[in-house]
Amino acid sequence: MIAGLPITRTRPRRTPRARRGFTLMEVLIASAILAIVVGALTVPLSLAAKQQQIDSDQTTSAAIATQAIERMMTMSPADVLALNGTSESGLNITDFAGAAINDPSLEGFVLTISASEVPLATGSETPAEAPRYVLATATVTHPDTTAVIVSRLFPPQ
Repeated sequence: MIAGLPITRTRPRRTPRARRGFTLMEVLIASAILAIVVGALTVPLSLAAKQQQIDSDQTTSAAIATQAIERMMTMSPADVLALNGTSESGLNITDFAGAAINDPSLEGFVLTISASEVPLATGSETPAEAPRYVLATATVTHPDTTAVIVSRLFPPQ
């Protein structure tokens, strides 16, 4: 008590709406809207993740094919021709030094080498007299992506 006045507590007046809270129907509608928004955001994220995996597989395929061509650049044309028809798959794919890479992420990749002689006449030569170049192609396939093909023309010795 202050100066003879009684202390009384006064509560703020609540409206009937504030005391009740949300109705079941309002909660259901809000939940449905939230589910639609979350569902709409999930689809693009899922597609983006799938596209990222495809891009990663294509990059790996290109790296394997390029490395195979670079490895052939250190060989003689006759040795490159000897690789015609060879194939390496999965964990048997070799690195620049010829050792198996042993990377589980290479599962499903297949490297195929094709090589052939190509006569390239530069002027007055007949096809029989033309120098014979070696065309080498490294093709890498994977079940989830399109094939990656890298080719190189090797000059005669």
